Amino acid sequence: MARQETDVVTVPNKDTVIVHEPKQKVDLTKYLDNQTFRFDYAFDEKADNDIVYRRVTLVLRLFLRLIDVCTWDHISVVV
Repeated sequence: MARQETDVVTVPNKDTVIVHEPKQKVDLTKYLDNQTFRFDYAFDEKADNDIVYRRVTLVLRLFLRLIDVCTWDHISVVV
């Protein structure tokens, strides 16, 4: 019979996520197996959709702005 357990995730800072997975040893001692994952940016439960959208699209928006500036910088307009 499968055990119904839930993994818990914490975000201690802006670039780290820790997964706390419940485990059980052979002697039936329960413990948490903590696995740490690093990201460029991690969001906790307080982050709303607007914050996530702005952060995720930030690099793309900066890149597109850079392309726009570089493109217009090399075009000369003759009047």
